[in-house]
Amino acid sequence: MSVISNISSLINQYESVTSGSSTSSTSSSSSLSSILSQLSESSSDSTSNLLDELTGSSSSTDSSLEDEMASVFTSKTNALGEFYSYAKDLSSAAESLYSASEDSSTLSYDDISDFVTSYNNAVKYASQNSEYISSNDLSSMKENMESSKDSLSSIGITVKSDGTLSIDESTLKSSLSNDSSTVASTLKDIASSTKTSSENISSKSLSDYTSSYKQSLALAAKLNEVEAESDCLSKLLDTTI
Repeated sequence: MSVISNISSLINQYESVTSGSSTSSTSSSSSLSSILSQLSESSSDSTSNLLDELTGSSSSTDSSLEDEMASVFTSKTNALGEFYSYAKDLSSAAESLYSASEDSSTLSYDDISDFVTSYNNAVKYASQNSEYISSNDLSSMKENMESSKDSLSSIGITVKSDGTLSIDESTLKSSLSNDSSTVASTLKDIASSTKTSSENISSKSLSDYTSSYKQSLALAAKLNEVEAESDCLSKLLDTTI
């Protein structure tokens, strides 16, 4: 039985007693006290139980209610918000690299380094927050990078096993000096596909963020409703028994 249904059932019993259905005043008082105690106990536990019902997880007995609420309200929403920012940064860096690659004579080491940094930031953050961010969100982008690992390696960029990129500064700078057109051609294609992927990622993460925020607001409203009911029942118990 759900938390709300359980409380409703107890309230019905309370109303039955207070309506005078019991023949003995002593019995009635005893029944009323018992039911109010049940209501109070049910209400005191209802917030954490409701949290479990809405999130599908079990609240830790070692954590305070405030910690549980803070975790639900902030962790996922904040993670998705941060991921959206990383995805937008990557999209911007990819666009800049694409523009720089159109003219191999002006393509610089810093243009490439900035892109790699933004790419790694997004990949690392998603990995560190896999509880909230699906690995599928990055699969297309990482697959594109993996398929280009040989050409990237030839100019001084390595695709690592964790999906991040690393630069051999000496090799990359040498490639830029000796064969900038090849470097530009390789990176232009990668920048284009990465920009498309990162735009899709940022769009999805923004949608997920909005959904998570709305869920947090709904959860807060339900928790406030149960807390208010608990306060009322506690006061009733204090004044009746």
